[in-house]
Amino acid sequence: MHILNRQGNSYHQILRSSSIVGGATVVNILCGLIRIKVAAIVLGPLGIGYIGLLQNLLGTAATVASLGLRTSGTQMIAEALALGSPAALAASRRSLFWGSLMLACIGGLSFWLARDILAANLLRPGEPAIQIGWLSIGVALTVMAGSQSAFMNGMRKVGHLAWVSVISSALATAVGIAALLFFSEYGVIALVLIIPICNVLVGYLFIRRLKTLVMPLSSFIDIVTNMRGLIARGTIYMLSGLVVTAGELVLRSFITRELGAAALGQFQASWTISVTYMGLIVVAMSTDYFPRLSGIIRDHEASNKLVNQQTEVTLLFAAPLVLFLIAGGSSIIDLMYSKEFGPATEILRWQILGDVFKIASWPLGYILLASGNAKAFFMYESSTTIFYVLVCWFGMPYFGLYITGIGYLIMYATALPVLYLLANRRSGFVWTRGVSYEFVGMACAATIVFMVTSYHHFGGLILGLSLSLVATFRSLRRIGQMIDPETKAGQLLTRVRDVAVRTRLLGGR
Repeated sequence: MHILNRQGNSYHQILRSSSIVGGATVVNILCGLIRIKVAAIVLGPLGIGYIGLLQNLLGTAATVASLGLRTSGTQMIAEALALGSPAALAASRRSLFWGSLMLACIGGLSFWLARDILAANLLRPGEPAIQIGWLSIGVALTVMAGSQSAFMNGMRKVGHLAWVSVISSALATAVGIAALLFFSEYGVIALVLIIPICNVLVGYLFIRRLKTLVMPLSSFIDIVTNMRGLIARGTIYMLSGLVVTAGELVLRSFITRELGAAALGQFQASWTISVTYMGLIVVAMSTDYFPRLSGIIRDHEASNKLVNQQTEVTLLFAAPLVLFLIAGGSSIIDLMYSKEFGPATEILRWQILGDVFKIASWPLGYILLASGNAKAFFMYESSTTIFYVLVCWFGMPYFGLYITGIGYLIMYATALPVLYLLANRRSGFVWTRGVSYEFVGMACAATIVFMVTSYHHFGGLILGLSLSLVATFRSLRRIGQMIDPETKAGQLLTRVRDVAVRTRLLGGR
């Protein structure tokens, strides 16, 4: 082992997978930023809002069509791999492929047939339904891409997942920008569809490289039995995802009707940074975490230890970014979009403050998923989403578009203790003292920067950037304690830590 910790080698896997997938996620975010920047220049707030609406609609339809196969497929492949049986792995792989192919065809066809109804309720009067109909291709491909990710994730092929993400994102960015520049608003559909197209093509090439594809033949009965299990297990996950994406779709539709398409563009700008890109960082860290937790979930002591370690690493990675985004929200919005998106800055600050609670809560949610307590997870996801939509619905007449950010903070500030209680009841989970200190420290620092920035932009910017820098060196110091100092990574972090101590950013030990 290259990375060790006094308490065991769990940090090795957490940091390794986080660094691999996290690096790919950074590239993915940068590509997304480039796509959005070009779209903002070419189309303005109206176009950004329309892109967000189409992406949300495609995501909602793909969530329904996939029936949760990405989550249930990952679990099934991981369990078959743990058994060490080539026959079981072969049957699981083929069941995942044929099940996802069937659902992709059904989902794509159903979406195409419903295009007129969807267009009448979501688009402006007079816009052709064919624009919605083209998304049926994206629905089918997104389902297939999800099954590919589930297989690689279950096989613990973190490197493959990272490369698929990087290559497909780069290709989608190049083709999508070209479509926008040459066809302007007519290239929006191509911009939305090119992402699932690249994901499927690149994923297929990497899966073919896996030697595990050479497997024993599977009986028809085994494949059908596994498919039934996949669908039965995944349906509840689908319902959870559906409530979330449908809630977002309802909120977007409500914003458009009450405040106009330009307001939707402002909301989409802040949502992309806070929810989409911050969410990608969190999801990147869960790539290896979820399969590992599923394998030890019955051992409460081991699983609780892993959750605490994952939470600590996540908070260490997130703290500098959270402080930076709250302080520099205005400049980031201007850089990513344009000066027309100024109102999105205040929404973004509220949402990033809410992300403090979201980041702390997400490792707890996987306790429910890994233990198979899907009903509790569904109740949690659905109740928080419905609560958020209702807060925005009733608060919009009083707070306008800003309620979308305020409600986001309220949602996760109330959801965290609920999820903590559920995890405690399931496995007796409690945060360690170190994790509690990390969370409280990040929450207090983020709140202070938020308040100062709200009253004095420049003062808040200086304070936020300073605290972000301190948090960065502090995180490096703690991560350095997790890494074997004899390795190259350990030696590098030791030098950085020593420099920070000499400059009194961290103080002496």
